[in-house]
Amino acid sequence: MAEFARSQGWESYHTDWRDLIARDDIDAIDIGTPNSSHAAIAIAAAWAGKHILLEKPMAMNLDEAREMLAAAKPVGFGT
Repeated sequence: MAEFARSQGWESYHTDWRDLIARDDIDAIDIGTPNSSHAAIAIAAAWAGKHILLEKPMAMNLDEAREMLAAAKPVGFGT
C-alpha cells in the first residue's frame, strides 16, 4: 500500500478507518466498504463530527439505519 500511495502522490494513507476518523484535518468520510461495516464506521464518524458520504445500501437492516441516524442527529446531521 505504501508504494501505491507514493506512486499516486498521496500525502498519507491509512489501513484502519479508525485512524482516519481520529484525524482533525479530515472533515468528511466516504464510506465505500462492505455493507456489513457501514453502521460501525458511520456511527463512529458521526460521533467524531465528520460529514458522512455513504454507499448504498445504507445499513443491513432498519435497526442499524436507526442507530446510524440517532448517532448523527446530536451533532446536527440528519435533521
